[in-house]
Formats: sequence, C-alpha cells, structure tokens
Amino acid sequence: MPTFDAKTAMLRAAAMLNPTLPGTRLPGLSPLLLDSRRRRVGFWSSWPQTISLMVLILLQPVSSLLSPPAVHADQQPMRLANTAFRIVLTPLPEPEAHLPIPTSLDIRYSVDPCDVREGEAILTIPLEIGNVPTNTSTLEFHDDHGSLQVVTQKSEIHNELSWIAVRDCHGILEVNFRSYPRNVSEDMPPAASVDLRLEDGGLLGSGASILPLPPSKSSEMYDIIFECDTSKVGAFATCVSSLGPGIKARVFAPISVLANSIFAAGNMTVLSLGQVVNQTDGVWHYHFRCTWFGEPPFDAIELCRMGEKLYTQLGALFGKPLQQYTLSLRRGLARRGHGGTAFVQASIVEYHAVGDASLADLFPIMAHELIHNWPLMTEMSARHVLDNVLWFTEGVATYYTWLLLFRWNYVKGKVAVQELNEISIAYFTNPHIHWSDRKAQDHFWQDFLAQDLPYQRGFIYFLRLNSLIQQHTNGTKSLDDAVREFARLRANNYRHDTSRWLELLGVGFLPPDEAYAGYRHMIEGGRVRPEEGDPLGVGLEMQLTWCRRFELGFDVASLTTRNVTNLSRSSRAAEAGLRDGDQILAIRDLGASLRNTTKTLAMEVMRGKTAHSVIFLPRSEVAVECYLWYLQDGEITA
Repeated sequence: MPTFDAKTAMLRAAAMLNPTLPGTRLPGLSPLLLDSRRRRVGFWSSWPQTISLMVLILLQPVSSLLSPPAVHADQQPMRLANTAFRIVLTPLPEPEAHLPIPTSLDIRYSVDPCDVREGEAILTIPLEIGNVPTNTSTLEFHDDHGSLQVVTQKSEIHNELSWIAVRDCHGILEVNFRSYPRNVSEDMPPAASVDLRLEDGGLLGSGASILPLPPSKSSEMYDIIFECDTSKVGAFATCVSSLGPGIKARVFAPISVLANSIFAAGNMTVLSLGQVVNQTDGVWHYHFRCTWFGEPPFDAIELCRMGEKLYTQLGALFGKPLQQYTLSLRRGLARRGHGGTAFVQASIVEYHAVGDASLADLFPIMAHELIHNWPLMTEMSARHVLDNVLWFTEGVATYYTWLLLFRWNYVKGKVAVQELNEISIAYFTNPHIHWSDRKAQDHFWQDFLAQDLPYQRGFIYFLRLNSLIQQHTNGTKSLDDAVREFARLRANNYRHDTSRWLELLGVGFLPPDEAYAGYRHMIEGGRVRPEEGDPLGVGLEMQLTWCRRFELGFDVASLTTRNVTNLSRSSRAAEAGLRDGDQILAIRDLGASLRNTTKTLAMEVMRGKTAHSVIFLPRSEVAVECYLWYLQDGEITA
C-alpha cells in the first residue's frame, strides 16, 4: 500500500481538517476533503417546522506546517498514521430489478495492521444518534489466521455497541457487512438527519449511523482510502462522498471523519457552479457543489448558486476554506418540515415532503449549516455527545445567520428585525427559560421547547455580548473579532473549548470577571437580557414589553406518543375542545406559534372513531418581560 512522506502527510491532514488555513499548498493532492451533534449537529429554531443540527465533530484540526514546529501548551498533538484503513462501498440494487436503483450498501473494510488483542473492541458504533437507531447488522471478520470470532457488547450507559475480539487479531483485518436504509414514517419522533434514506433514485445518509469504526482518540491519525464500486448499478448511477469530488478519495485524518461524512449513491443530480479550485488526476475540484435526487419543489440550482456565494463570503470573514463543500438536498417528513444537519465540509438540508418549499424558507437553514463550518467549540464527555457547547455552536450560528444575511443584503432590514423579534419572543416566553443548559440537553430529544433553548438563549447571549464588547472597546472591536480569533484557534489545532473562549474574551474584549459571570448566568438558566441599542446596525431601538408565556396545555411528550395526556382543564387547548386520550393526527404551526404571540395552533385529532379539528392560541394568562426592537419609524415588526 503506498505511503505518504511525513511532510506531505501533515499537509494533507491540515488541508482536510483545517478548512480555514490560508495559503496551504498540497503536493500531489489526490481527490480528498472533510469537517456534533444537532443535531446540525442544526440544528431547532422552530421545531418541527425547522430543525438544524450540528453533528458532533470528534476530530481535532491538525496544525499546518505553517505554524511553529514546537507544540504550544494548548495545542493538540497529532500522531502520524501507522494504520491504513480502506473502505469500499458498493451500492446494490434489488435482485432482478427493472432499473438498478441502489437499495442497500455492501461495505468492506481492510485494516492494516490489526493490533487488537483478545477482549478488546475491534469496532464500535453509538446505539442511537439523536433518536436515530444505528446499523446493528451482522458483521463478518477475517484476519491472516482466518475467521475472527467476536462477541457483541451493548452499553446503554455509554450509548455504544461494541464488537469484541475473542482472540488476538493478526495481520490485515477484513470486515464485511450490509447497510440498509432506515424505514421512516410520519409518526416517528423528531430526530437528527444522519440516517441512511432511500431517495427518489438512490440512497443518501451519513457515516455516523451506518459505519462501525475502530475506537480511537481524536489525536490518532489514519491513512483512509475510500472507494465507491458502481459495478452493480452500471451507468445508471453514480456515487458522491464529502471525502472528495470523485468515487475515490484518500485522506489522512482521525477515523471519526468517516462518521462525519455523507455518502450518496444513485441517479442523482450533482451540480458544481462557479469557482474551480484545481484539477488533479483529471478530476475538477470545485469550490462548492450540490446534490439532489428527483425534482425538488423549488429552484435547487438557484439555492446552490446562493449557497456558493454565501460560502465564499463566509470564507472571507472567518478564513478561506481550501476544500470543496458538499450540500446535499433531500426530502424530509411532512410532519417535521424543513431542517438541516452539518457534517465535515458538508451538510444535508431537508425540505418539506409535501406542499411548498421556497428559497426564502430553505436559504436561512442552509446558511445556518454553512456557518457551522467555522466557529465551533469542542468539549467531549462521550462519543457523539456534546457536553455543554450547544449554546455556542447553535447560538453563534443563529446569530450570524441573521446578522450576515442582513449585512450582505440577502434579506431586507424589516425581515431581519422581524426574525430578531420572533427569536426574542420564543426565548422570553419559553416556559423552560430558567432551565440550566445541562437540563435542556438532557431533555433535548423529548421536548421541543428544550430543543429551542440553545438556539434562542445562545442567540441573545451573543447579541448582548456584541454590545458589551463594543461598549468596552469604545467601538474598536466587535463580536466578529472574538469569533474570528476563536475560529483561528480551532483551525490551527489550539484548544477551543469553553475555558479558552472565556480566556479569549478576557484579553482585549471584556474584563475577565464580567466575561465569566455572563457565561455562568446564561449556562445556569438565568434570563439573558439584551443591551439597549442597535444590535444589527440598522437604526433600531429596543422596547421592553410584556408577552404571554407559551403554554401548550398538555404534556409535551404527547407530541411524540401522538396521544394527548395530562391536559390542563384551564388551558386554552381544553377550552377549544381538546380532550385527554385524543389521538393526534396532525399539528400545524407549532414552531410559528412559539415565535408569534398571536399565532394559533391547529390540531387534527381522532376521538374514538370521529375526527375533530381543534384550533387554539397556545398562550397562558401569565405575562413575562419581553424585549422587542423597532425601526426608527416606530414600527414594531413582530
């Protein structure tokens, strides 16, 4: 198997994992590329209408050789690869199908060398990721001594399934298994967009839910060789991965990059517009590309064009990326609406399966996912679990989505102010506003109000922080400067966690005690109040008013079970005719009603054998402080 010299290997790793490094040149570069949770890891601003998740990035960026050779105290040392990991994906059609549309994936690994000892885990995979069950199909193992027997070990506490070797592994390990698309239905609970789905002509999903991987530390590097074998589907289909522009790619990275990549196979549109980065081995490397199956109910070409333009602008603000970005579009569930999830140098944006899907709806979601490519915070407590960083990753993405869309004239001032006020209403009227960040994360997938908190609270935190920085520095600095510096730390493999963020703020931006106190107040569930002034720079003034608290009127778990429970008799839902035990058939405008104090909620329920329509305003009689902004003409846009 060919090898890299050390310098080339480190340059490849830097280019793969540091999309913001300026001026890096890659000698003899073959096609390659790369990048939480939120689930985006988005990642939830108006669930179920909009879900955005940042999938957890379990890798640490590698220092480019442009940095000093000595490792700084808070830099993450990386080890050169001593293990080659080859993965071959073969899309398979149904036997005797009229058209060779891929309906499953045959997956083969080759790991050289295999140094797993008896009783150690060969491969592991999370049991579930954001309500998405993962691939637990039968795996076959062979090494130089023949068949390698394993036992599976499931840990609910660690959310992990492991394949344990019953003897030492020798030589080259070969693994073979099959992955099938997830069967989805409208009655499923909200979930991250990480699953493998059968699309209109093929398959699309992420490695997170289908690829068991060797347990390893983020500092352990692998020589990863990827190939998609299209021999079973012929000229009818093609393959796309976010690892590179062709059906083959070679990357030097932590093994977790495979979990945080997307893969697609089938009869799809692959569109690259605009800038060509370079050409290697006859493959054109475009700056930005989009993929989709079938015919989306919106102008996908225009969305791709807008995405590439925004991606270029984001690179100018936060640091120019060196690799291609892959935006994949797919149908979502009708009940769940639009949403998105960010991966390594890629994202999946889901559009409503029925009804209209406009560019105005989808562009902010796409923008949110693109922003995740730069300012990220990493603090790990367990594999595929973010520990107290959603307030940053989702808050900063929400903040910059609307600030930059206005700053760069994608939306008009009135639209930006309306969005600002809707987020403010959703935050200040959220009945969970005083939940700690930890409690909100513990209930993230069970309670849509808990899902919203990191987005709303983080947004208001950064809005306030920008005002405080400008006040403290007499207008010479803004949040942009702090976030740019934090993104640079990540890009150059420096520590980029909460403590580093607070250290950064305390040097040249805010007094250290003030930076820490503001963070603790927010993370512990304190009400975050914005500063007076003009947060978007469009001539705004803030007004303190009173808004009625959001009140669903029944147990929020009913939205998942689809059966109404614990209905409050004094609620407006009960007054409108809802009853305990009603089966929920459909619910409309849930997210919109959280963001607008006059928006009603419409439900279709089944009681016995009779269908009923219930419409009510999900607001209590309790009024809470609410901060809104208005333009200089005095008009409040909310």
